[in-house]
Amino acid sequence: MFRRRFSLVMLALFFVYSPSQAMDFQQGGAAVACRDPQACRAWITADGEITPDTPKAFARYLAANPNAPKLVRLNSPGGNLQAGLELGLMLRKMGFSTEAVECASACSYAFLGGGRTQACERKFEDRGSPILSCRRLS
Repeated sequence: MFRRRFSLVMLALFFVYSPSQAMDFQQGGAAVACRDPQACRAWITADGEITPDTPKAFARYLAANPNAPKLVRLNSPGGNLQAGLELGLMLRKMGFSTEAVECASACSYAFLGGGRTQACERKFEDRGSPILSCRRLS
């Protein structure tokens, strides 16, 4: 009986589960990108799963947007640990700050790469789940 219920639950999860999209980078906040945080509130939105290609995708985004703001707002369920660490190193070396909207697993390591880090404020009713979630490396 247990095996049958377990099988049905696993089958249901298989059909309900939808994998996240690879992380995408876009301009967020102010309509015009600027590097003076006192003059405008602009950021780069990093949304989606961290994949092995994410650090290269970020480098491509920066090459195409040379005046991109120095703040990255992360919204990710996590993903590839090595890519998360590499993205965090890139953010640190290039002087980016980070904010976390929802950031779990490998995203937490990218978040910690920011020179200045901050978790975004959430509405009172949305505080049921954590903004940051870290897992032990194995």
